[in-house]
Amino acid sequence: MTARRSDFVIEHDVVERSLVAPIDGPRSLRLRFGTAAVDVRGLDTPRHATATRRFAALLADVQAAVVVDVVNAVDRFRRIDTRGWENTFALEHDEDHVVVVGRDFCSRIVLDRKTYAPLSAKIACTKHDDDFISPLENTLRVIAAYRCLSNGGALFHSASIVDDGAVRICFGASGIGKSTMARNWLERGRVVLGDELCAVEFDGDSGAFFVEQLPFAGDLQVAPQPAARFRLGALHRLAQGPLRLEPLPQAHAIAALASCAPFVNIDRIRAPILLDNLAALVRAHPPTRLTLGIDDDPRALSEAA
Repeated sequence: MTARRSDFVIEHDVVERSLVAPIDGPRSLRLRFGTAAVDVRGLDTPRHATATRRFAALLADVQAAVVVDVVNAVDRFRRIDTRGWENTFALEHDEDHVVVVGRDFCSRIVLDRKTYAPLSAKIACTKHDDDFISPLENTLRVIAAYRCLSNGGALFHSASIVDDGAVRICFGASGIGKSTMARNWLERGRVVLGDELCAVEFDGDSGAFFVEQLPFAGDLQVAPQPAARFRLGALHRLAQGPLRLEPLPQAHAIAALASCAPFVNIDRIRAPILLDNLAALVRAHPPTRLTLGIDDDPRALSEAA
């Protein structure tokens, strides 16, 4: 599901009535992805089984930092034919929370006013929706974005590949070849963290940026990596053409990275913090423009660098 400025109109009374419903079921599960630990509560037995299968690699007996309650919004959402539609959702930002509204769900994520870290969330989705995983995943995506922001980094729509133990983040416009590059890298036996989203956070103890794999798949289905995080090695803005690697002006780099940082980049309250984080990131890892042919062996990237 793509996040952008939406034509949806958020009906606040409907959202409020939906989110005050009690949690639906007695079961819960704890998930860990990157540095985020989430306790998903309010699951009935079928939903618990579905979520356990989907997030099997992320199940962990850890103290959860974010509690996510699932409730049923009975008859709050219309049953409509969405064939041919672009799946989007709308976001509304306030001083201490973010509201997310989609075709068949709404959620509110409570944020710390000072650090912007997610504190809790509540998701309302219809009981008739067999795939409640989609509302849950979309809410977790937004939680991950604000978790990264609070830790001095950002969530990026990008391909992330591991080269000599460090991660190269390849970003750019939709259709530029991020998934193709990741697929070529994977087919040649190299490690790919993902081709949709990756989390970048700043480690104050080491003074370095690290990349964490997230459980949200794009076109590729990549295996979870045992390492919790990887050192950030390089940032590349992708372009198509003969192999070439050249510096990217700092202002251009920050603007390009901001366009690839979903959810937060349209947050009028916290976007300035995002830009500060990106400025620190490009100072530490000056991005380059990587021009690569669609059929080029991505291992040539190491030679070009």
